[in-house]
This record gives sequence, C-alpha cells and structure tokens, in this order.
Amino acid sequence: MTPPNVPSAAPSPVSGAAATAPAVTPAVVTPSNNGAVQAALAPLGAVLSLDPPIVNQPAGATFSVNVTLNGGKNVFSVPVQLNYDPKVLSFVSVSNAGALSQDGAAVALVHRNDEEKGTLQVSLMRPPGASGITPQGPLFTVTFVAKAAGQGSISIGATLLKDPNMAAIPASGSQSMVNVR
Repeated sequence: MTPPNVPSAAPSPVSGAAATAPAVTPAVVTPSNNGAVQAALAPLGAVLSLDPPIVNQPAGATFSVNVTLNGGKNVFSVPVQLNYDPKVLSFVSVSNAGALSQDGAAVALVHRNDEEKGTLQVSLMRPPGASGITPQGPLFTVTFVAKAAGQGSISIGATLLKDPNMAAIPASGSQSMVNVR
C-alpha cells in the first residue's frame, strides 16, 4: 500500500527498444569550447564550384564546365587556378559567363594555359573604380576536348578573391570527375 501524500509511480509511456536507448545530452557551450562551437556554426564563406560535378564524354567530344561562385560578397577580382589531367583532357577556351558583370560593368578576362602541366590560370576583374558585387550564377565557362579514354578530374586550385581595395576574400573550391570512354 502506498502511504498517503506520496504519489504512486506512473507507468512509463515508453516501451520496447526506445526504453533502453541511451539519453541524448545536449551540447553545452563552455569557455573552453566556445571557439570551436562558434567556428562550427560559422558560414562556409565563398565557395567556387564546378558544374557539372561529373562529366561523361566519348573521346573526341567537346564539353564545357561552369565555374560558379556562391557566398562571395563585395567581389571585385577573381583569380582562379584550375588543374586538369592533360592525358585525358585538352583545353580549348574560356569565356565570361556573366556573374561578375551582372550589373552591366565590363569585365576583363585573361587566361594562361600550361597544357603540359594541365594548369589553367583564369582571372576576371571588374573595371577600375567599380564597386564590388555579390555575384549570382556562373563566373566563367571552360571548354575542353575529351582527348583520350580514361578517368581524370578538373579541380579548383589556388584561389583568393579580391575586394575593390584588393583585400583578400578567402574562398574554397571543388572538383569535377571526368570519365572519357
């Protein structure tokens, strides 16, 4: 018998496997881990990506890959290094895709290709005196020929975006896999 003024134990509403699952403890922010938690919650920043991420082409085919910027703010200049497998791919051309000139500003595009190493340097720059912008969509398009059967990649290497004062805007890049049959 239960003594008066002492509530009886209520039946547990949880049964089966859930009743034996360990309890989940919420994360606690302390002075020692606050920086790590803040960094984990910080936005990724500027990210250059290749579109499409996977390319399948027959040998001899010509194809294009867009380089797109997401998360870049106050961007004035975009110097990018692309690395590609010169045994599988051959560089053809690069063209402005319009994101850095979406406000109508004329954008200079220059490139230098090292076919032997498979390194393509591309630089886009807004006109002197122009402000920086937040680009939306593809920055530039690179055209390749699928040279020989095999698997290779196109990757974004050294990249450091610049604002109108030429201060660095850190950016990360991605990679596309290329299958030539």
